[in-house]
Amino acid sequence: MLRYSLKRLVLFVVCLAVTWLAFGRPTSVDGFIWPFAVAAVASAVLAYPMLRAERERFGAQIDRRVDAHLVHKHEQDSAKSGSKRSGAARDAAAEDTALDAASPSSGPQGA
Repeated sequence: MLRYSLKRLVLFVVCLAVTWLAFGRPTSVDGFIWPFAVAAVASAVLAYPMLRAERERFGAQIDRRVDAHLVHKHEQDSAKSGSKRSGAARDAAAEDTALDAASPSSGPQGA
């Protein structure tokens, strides 16, 4: 993210220098605002295609970190649930056992 931010800042400074040269030296408050506004808009428009690869790299980095976190979280949850079943899981297992025992289709059929 730091690399993207630095490239974005450099792009803004270059756009500001170009607009400063285009507008000339500002002599009033309005003269200071317009070069900054034009540079901000121009750098935003130029950054979209120019820094696409950097944004995608950063997005992929975030995806990897989130995936690793989710895998770690899932492993922790599995370890916890393996040693202790929740009340609902115990109830469901008991119901399944009772239904299997009471089911007439559990033995051999026909004769």
